[in-house]
Amino acid sequence: PDEGTVSVVNGATCDGCDPSGCASRVPPEVTVGTDPIGAAVDERNHSVYIANGLDDTVSVIDASTCDGTQRIGCDNRPPTIAVGGGPTWPVVDAVRDTVYVVNQVNNDVAVLSDRSCDATASFGCRHPMPTTPAGPFPNAAGTDWRYGTVYVGVANGFEPPYSVSMLDAVTCNATRRSGCGQPPPATRAVAAPSVIDVNQKTNTVYVASNGALEVIDAAACNAVTTAGCDHTGRVPAGGYVVAVDAATDTIYTANTAADGRGYVSLIDGRHCNASDISGCAAQTAARTPKIWIGNNAGGLAVDSATHTLYAVNIGDHTVSVIDTT
Repeated sequence: PDEGTVSVVNGATCDGCDPSGCASRVPPEVTVGTDPIGAAVDERNHSVYIANGLDDTVSVIDASTCDGTQRIGCDNRPPTIAVGGGPTWPVVDAVRDTVYVVNQVNNDVAVLSDRSCDATASFGCRHPMPTTPAGPFPNAAGTDWRYGTVYVGVANGFEPPYSVSMLDAVTCNATRRSGCGQPPPATRAVAAPSVIDVNQKTNTVYVASNGALEVIDAAACNAVTTAGCDHTGRVPAGGYVVAVDAATDTIYTANTAADGRGYVSLIDGRHCNASDISGCAAQTAARTPKIWIGNNAGGLAVDSATHTLYAVNIGDHTVSVIDTT
């Protein structure tokens, strides 16, 4: 199969306030593995982890030599890590120096050290990566640092029942493995989870699927405490992709209309979060503001510092750059 690539866009000249660089030049590309799917950025060690779904590997790009302004390292083939079967979604727990990678085929999550396996120190990448069970066909992940939990969406082969597993990051991380072999507790999901994002400020976990957007209180529903797992909020506007802007308490979800046009729903998180779900149910598809983008909406990413939302348009092979101010 053909190798995949990752485009590197300069966010300083291609953002919501300054789009001058968006179309003026072709961004550099980094050659990674086959079928690159998920990506996670570790800002502390300047590494970008790319899950290669058909290679069963993760590529580690050195962002200090390959970014929007420096291209010298973009031509270098980044080191890879052998993980489990069908990796899809990496997430970084900066508190515990750990990268978790969801493996769909193996029904588990690989546990990597971001100190011994990053873009500049690859000596730890060559060792077999420990794994922890996640549930049948895990399909998404998000991490809450305060409550030490990695939330993993379990699609169960896209047949009900669906769930969200909660891995204990305190006892299963890069340096402590005592809890890695334990089956995690889980909470029910309304549909097959596709993307999970966490607002660390409000301790709220948002689970996107092809149904309603689910709102979980991380303080009451986590790897150690499950007492509050049945008291989740739901946003009817839904969206199969979610991205949180903690600075404005806005939740963005991606949807596709019947004619293939993509749009982003703007959900007000001020009254739809872990401590207050009173405003969740009222945010329906008809009442929620929309931003129309390209065809077949895909991934979303928020840059709070530049007030920019990036939305992938799978059908157009483009990225929409949206000013969120």
